[in-house]
Amino acid sequence: MRVGFVGDVAPLGCYANPDNLTISPALNQLLSSCDFVVANLECSVIDGNETIMKDGHAIGINENALNFLQRIGVTHVSLANNHSVDFGEKYLHHTINCLRKIGIDYFGTIDKPSVLLKYNKDAMIIDGAVSCDTNPDTKQLTMLRDLLPSKQKCTSVLYVHWGGSVEDGHVPNRQQIEFSNKTIGRFYDMIIGSHSHTIQDLIGAKRQRVFYGIGNLCFASLDSGKFLSNRRLERRRMGRVVISDLNDKDLSTFIRDIYFNDSCKISELSAFQWLYLKFMLINSSIIIRSGLQKTQESWLHIYYPVYSYFFNNKGGFISAIKKLEFKRILEYLRKWKK
Repeated sequence: MRVGFVGDVAPLGCYANPDNLTISPALNQLLSSCDFVVANLECSVIDGNETIMKDGHAIGINENALNFLQRIGVTHVSLANNHSVDFGEKYLHHTINCLRKIGIDYFGTIDKPSVLLKYNKDAMIIDGAVSCDTNPDTKQLTMLRDLLPSKQKCTSVLYVHWGGSVEDGHVPNRQQIEFSNKTIGRFYDMIIGSHSHTIQDLIGAKRQRVFYGIGNLCFASLDSGKFLSNRRLERRRMGRVVISDLNDKDLSTFIRDIYFNDSCKISELSAFQWLYLKFMLINSSIIIRSGLQKTQESWLHIYYPVYSYFFNNKGGFISAIKKLEFKRILEYLRKWKK
């Protein structure tokens, strides 16, 4: 049995019309080889008469945009994230009904926290959960703090939305690492993470089985760039496809890194993009392995102007400095001193 895990999905902009979608032949062949494809649907299906039920950014799509999932070959989606209930419980259920219409199953809610995948003699159970630090709806979704791992004797996977303190960064926080070290191999055979919207390094116990962040498959609501710098936008256009082959309880994995642009095309990383990603992941590994794990959130926010100085096409270093929240930096530094 082959299961493909892809990252965050919010098909807006050009991606709202799946007829415009272009997928590279190699990626299309890879996803077509999967018996199941699992994604994180980080939005709600709306009809234009909705009311935003939260502070901050709310993400809604029209029903036709869900056909993007079909084009990719998605069979299951997790709704355990901080945007699936942006417009309230009514539109959460509306989203679920729209998914059912096109034959896509869901998990990660109070009424359905997990899903069992079966193919011939192989079986895999996937638990969906979201952590409190991502500011989710705590009444409708499966919370990581309340999650009870399945007792079924089969391969188990946790698909988790977490790491609110390190969103946009390539480094998981220490709570994520500690949780993974305690649960991998004991309760779960593999952990797939989302929410950072970036690819995060594979660090910790059984590194080939813990994917702290696999980035975006398509998060086109951010393509406007109104509240993101060019470099942050570029990082968010990268994602990781995790392919898991299960053969009689023997689980093996491999990855393919992808890039989606503003012309409705999803393809593999170019050589330059691959080098940039490797640079960021190596830098992240150095931060953790050099003993800075306890203060990595500080480093992420302080190093951001340096990233912008070298990689940002507009504004450069001074512009990046102005965009930083100085109070947030000072707060991190105070924690660092303690």
